[in-house]
Amino acid sequence: MISLDRSEQGVLRPKTIAHIPILQTAPGVTVSADGKRVYAVGEVIWKEWAAQFAGHGVPELERSSCVQGGPRADPNGVLYMIDVAKAEALPEGASGNDARAATVAWVDAGCSPVREAVTADGSLVYVTARGDNKVLVFDTKKLTSDTQHAFVKAIATGGEAPVGLKLFDDDKMLLVANSNRFSGGNGNATVIDVEKGVVVQKISTGEFPRNITASPDGKTLYMTIFNSNQLMVLHQ
Repeated sequence: MISLDRSEQGVLRPKTIAHIPILQTAPGVTVSADGKRVYAVGEVIWKEWAAQFAGHGVPELERSSCVQGGPRADPNGVLYMIDVAKAEALPEGASGNDARAATVAWVDAGCSPVREAVTADGSLVYVTARGDNKVLVFDTKKLTSDTQHAFVKAIATGGEAPVGLKLFDDDKMLLVANSNRFSGGNGNATVIDVEKGVVVQKISTGEFPRNITASPDGKTLYMTIFNSNQLMVLHQ
């Protein structure tokens, strides 16, 4: 966690306040629109921890044989919910154990969760499970009140190794970057109707479509094509 303070001269001087521990490989983080929650993912957890998180026993969430780009099989990853108020209240230099108290929920999140997207009203969080070729959907209220049952559904992305994702059209549609990073060759982007849970459009891309962001008015989406050194611009 970093404080963006300014000196008396107005010079921005970022300052580290605390580190909030997340188990193994944290590739993605996002903040809810109201600024009250941070969602982060840990791509892989230790085998001895795999059965201790909420989501244990849910086939789409708890996995023991996640294989990507090599022969090794890993357990599933985890989605974390962090309370911003608790994080901001941490004293400077807070220990790992103290800082961990700011994490109010954690749940198994399939094979290699790598990115997150939160609806504008904060009610749902979408996570790309790269090793499952799916997007996982969680109810954010249940993440704190009934974490074991916070999982809503899994949606096939219509491509391989999904990474970036972005909600648009008043959160009715989801754009997903299917990187295809382990098979080689071009990937694709897919538009998903989130209510129906189906792919409604496929878009050809170059090699390794990766991250997605939107213009301030939400009418234009920008997607990086990592290995092709391109920026793809998509209009609604």
